[in-house]
Amino acid sequence: MADKKPGRGGAGAPKKKGKKPPKATEDTPVARKSNKRERAEVRHRLFEGKPVIPVSFTGASAGYGNYMAGMLDGQTIRDKAGRPIPFQNFPLEPKAIKDF
Repeated sequence: MADKKPGRGGAGAPKKKGKKPPKATEDTPVARKSNKRERAEVRHRLFEGKPVIPVSFTGASAGYGNYMAGMLDGQTIRDKAGRPIPFQNFPLEPKAIKDF
């Protein structure tokens, strides 16, 4: 009866009943880990002034490897040799100046 060990779905050790008491916490303000007001704005990648959409390129069978490429208006953006340009090679749009 090896199945009666805990963690193997058998009838092993009895399960604990009831809830644990809540942990004591101090009444001090805590900084939030994810504050939406302080989050950086999304900066899009641009090609000729238009935002580029990331798409997965699977070119392992052709010897190019697999990577994220850029797509604009439903067409993959390619270089002079005909290979899709990697998404990270497109420049980011400039940062917006915030007025305080």
